[in-house]
This record gives sequence, C-alpha cells and structure tokens, in this order.
Amino acid sequence: ARALNLDRDIWLVLHRRVMGQVQTSKQREAAEQAIHDGNYPPVRPEKILETLWGYQEGAQDAFIQSVYDFWRGLHARYVSNDAPCFGPKQVLTYACECSYKKGHVRLTRYAAGQLEDLTRIMGMYRTQGMAFEVCNAPTSWNWSDHETGQWLDFGVFSVKVFKNGNLHLRLQEEVREALNQTLATAAGKRLHSDRVSA
Repeated sequence: ARALNLDRDIWLVLHRRVMGQVQTSKQREAAEQAIHDGNYPPVRPEKILETLWGYQEGAQDAFIQSVYDFWRGLHARYVSNDAPCFGPKQVLTYACECSYKKGHVRLTRYAAGQLEDLTRIMGMYRTQGMAFEVCNAPTSWNWSDHETGQWLDFGVFSVKVFKNGNLHLRLQEEVREALNQTLATAAGKRLHSDRVSA
C-alpha cells in the first residue's frame, strides 16, 4: 500500500475531478503515475489556482486529443495519407474473453477502456449542448459480461460481442459526425500520435 501523503492525494483528486474528465484512460494513467512519482508542487492556494487556470486553458486541446487517441485506439495499425475518420462500424479485436455465464463473454481491460473513453467523450459533448446520452451502460465496463451475437443498445452507440473475441461498435450518425468534426479539428493541430497496441 502507498504511504499516506496528503499533498499527493489532493493533487490526484484535483486532477481526476477536473482534467481527468476530458482525458482518455491512457492519458489519465500517465498523469496519475507522474503524481504518484512525486511530480507535483506543494498544496498552496496560489498553486491550486494556477493549476486550475492551466486546466481550463488546456481543456479543449485535451478533449480534441482524447477524441484522436480514442480513434487511434480503434485503428492502431492505420497507415494512410487519408484523414482519420470514424466509419459506420468499428471492429475491436482481442476485446473479449470467456465468461462464467453461458452465452456471454467478458470485456478485456483494453475494450473496457475504449468504451469508458467513449462514454466520457459523450459526456463532454453534452457540456457543449449536444444530447448524446449513454443509456443502460454498466456501472463499470471493466470485466463486464455481455451476451454474444446480438446488438446491445446503449443509446448513442451499440455493441455486439462475439465468442472469437471481437467486438463491433456502431455509432449513431450524429455521434459519428461530431467525432469526425473533432478529428478534422485535430488534423489542424499537432497532436501526440503514439500507437496503441490492439
């Protein structure tokens, strides 16, 4: 167990409640690891205000980056001169494994992270006035069990899982348009493009 460290814990909570809301799981893990490694200033009012101001200034860029990282997570081996975009259906491989429930599979950590990121991105679009509501989603996608071979509707997106470990993701047309518009904005910015293993 980690030793009690009030300053560290305050910065962790601050990050999760503010900047962590617009980051992908990969970005959040990296930022939180940096805090656990001691990369944070002493807790003082001026430092907190300075950090919150920096979060506010960087929130839009972080959100655009998170949409790009989400797309890259679905297309890890994409190599083309064409601009990135979301099609009608996305396919995730190695997304599921056997479940103890008959006729079900369990999402892997990788697939759960992608769906958690998508759910978080939909929340950010709602703050911009878009009615992208995720419905009937599990409390946690991590290791959640789902019935195979049929589309499961979660409102703005649907998923179908298969015994071979694949997951198909279908996005509502309005959602795809919003995501692709954000990707088009990303194309005009210099973004981190680290490849993500599928």
